[in-house]
Amino acid sequence: TDGMVALFMTFFFGSIYLSVAALFVGVHLSTLPGLLAGIYVGGFEMGIPFLFFALALRDTTNPALVNQLTYLSPFLSLFLIATFLGETITMHTILGLVLIVLGIVINEFVVSRFTKSSNA
Repeated sequence: TDGMVALFMTFFFGSIYLSVAALFVGVHLSTLPGLLAGIYVGGFEMGIPFLFFALALRDTTNPALVNQLTYLSPFLSLFLIATFLGETITMHTILGLVLIVLGIVINEFVVSRFTKSSNA
């Protein structure tokens, strides 16, 4: 099947399973703010980004690079949070970002050179 259809079916049936499970654990889905928050998280924080990620993986010649670029999204998020919400960025956050970048650099240069030399 097409990846987009599989992605849609995953989110569709996941929504059904979670709705049924919510009945057993006492989550009330009857409030409008809660329902709208769930739709927002499901659509804009999960569904649409996964859709664009799948499209990028399908249309690229280097899927590993696309995958690594997704780890840079925290930089954009921190910039938007600091700019529009006025939250402060702590040293722990900066340390986390440094570790993300360090992991990308290690993966790109060290691991890729090691695999190229072992394949030659």
